[in-house]
Formats: sequence, structure tokens, C-alpha cells
Amino acid sequence: TFNFYKKLNIRTPNYSYFITSRKLSTLSAIYNEKDIIDSFKRHRFFGLFKDLMQERFNISPSKENNKNFNKFIDTRKDTSKLKILLKIENDKIIESSRQTWNVYKKYILKQISKYRVAFVDQGFYGTSQNSIEKIFNKFFFGIYLCLEKKNYYRKSLFEFKNSHFYNDQIFFESLFTGPKGSVKNINKKVNFIYQKKFKNQKKFAKKRAIFSGMIDFIKDFNKIVNINYHTNNIFLEDNCKEISDCLFGLMKKNKKNLSNKILNTFYHDNQFVKKKTYKLILWFNEDC
Repeated sequence: TFNFYKKLNIRTPNYSYFITSRKLSTLSAIYNEKDIIDSFKRHRFFGLFKDLMQERFNISPSKENNKNFNKFIDTRKDTSKLKILLKIENDKIIESSRQTWNVYKKYILKQISKYRVAFVDQGFYGTSQNSIEKIFNKFFFGIYLCLEKKNYYRKSLFEFKNSHFYNDQIFFESLFTGPKGSVKNINKKVNFIYQKKFKNQKKFAKKRAIFSGMIDFIKDFNKIVNINYHTNNIFLEDNCKEISDCLFGLMKKNKKNLSNKILNTFYHDNQFVKKKTYKLILWFNEDC
């Protein structure tokens, strides 16, 4: 989409795809036991303890935790139990963080050292930006589709808890994923390590076709509403907010117009939260 607008000679900033993930950025910003526990406040996990260690911290549980490998953990409820189990793993987790950060910072500095930068992302909490700001001890600008807390440095398009996008962002998250999947770490040669491909990546050819359809829609829509491309505040105008969020909401309201071939390409496979994948066609079958 950004390339499409650039071709129209719209005044747009230079951009690059910044490689990160909640897992990579969160792991990079862990310095002590408090950071470990705090990492669960915003992003829950429920699943086996051994999966939690691997998916969040890139380590295997210690032998001292052998009897707890297959223990089920729900971080929303089991805070006391979690602290006890993690006590044994604290040093390993902090060392894993140190190794990751020592390499990841090389990549980050190469991306941001020469420019005033703004992170552009979906939202809701700016986890990756929060971690990078913590690491560098400085603020960056952030531009989000939907954000819990706005301030001088961070702006968003849709209202938090009061928009179609907030209610149904799981669909957006499934569509706007990369062909390689989520990055889980970075090695000493500054090469990124990705998780194995899940359903969303295995059906990526169909997602590309959907992207092409979206671009065609943008072209047609722009002709209809005759948008002035050189309006600096085009994405901040109230009427633009209402139109875009309304269109997003119509997707679910008019679900009968969506073919099963499209619906069958969308899955939720957030391994950062749980080691499970499920088809989003169930989401479309909910009452609007």
C-alpha cells in the first residue's frame, strides 16, 4: 500500500521494514527478575511450562524444574506459582536476554542511527517500541492503527475500545503477517531466526491475492471520494476515521459476501500467547 501511494508522487517519508516481534523485543529488554514477571502483565501465556520457556525466553527448563516441564500455566491466574517456577530460571533467562540484545542492538542502530524515526504498527500497546525505548533510554515517535495510550510521541487512527478495528483486530493480525512467520531470535551473524511456518504462512499465496484486491479497492475508492493526496492531515481527519473504521466493520457485517476460499486462509497462531492454532472462520460465524 505504501508503494502504491509513493507511485502517485505523494509526499511520503522514506521507510524500511523493521524486523522485530513481541518475543524478540521483550526478550532483549529483560535485565532482572522484575522485568521477567512484568513481561506477563500485558501479554498472557497459557500452556505447558516447557513451551513457555521456549516461546518466551528461548531456553529449555533447568533439570531442577524437570517435574514441572508439563505443568499447565495460565499467567492470568497462576502468578504465585509462576514466580516459584521462574525463580530457578531467572539467571538463564537474563543471560538469554543479554546474548540476544548484544546482537540485536547492532541491527537496530543500523536502522535508526541516521534518521528521525517513527515506528508504524498495528497496536494496541506498542510492546516492541516500549522495549526499544527502554533499551536506548529515549523516546521515539509511534504511529499506530489503534493504541491504548496516546501522547505527544504516539498517535493512532482508531479509538481504543470504541472501534470496529479494536473489536475485530484478530482478522487484521491474521492477514498482515509475513511470509516467513514471526521472528524469534537473532544469531551472532545478525541473521534473524524465524519460527516454523504455520497455517497463515502456508496459505500465503492466497493472502497475496487478497492484498492485490485491497490495492484495487483503494484505487477505486480514491477515485470515488476524490481524496486530495497532498493534504498533510488526511489520516487525522474525523471523517476519514469514520469511513475507514466503518469499512472494516462492514467486512464482518456482510460476511455472507465472503467466500469460504477467502475465509479458509485466516488463522490465529500467536505462539507468544499460546501454543495453539485455530481457524478464524469461527470468528466470522459469531453474531455481529
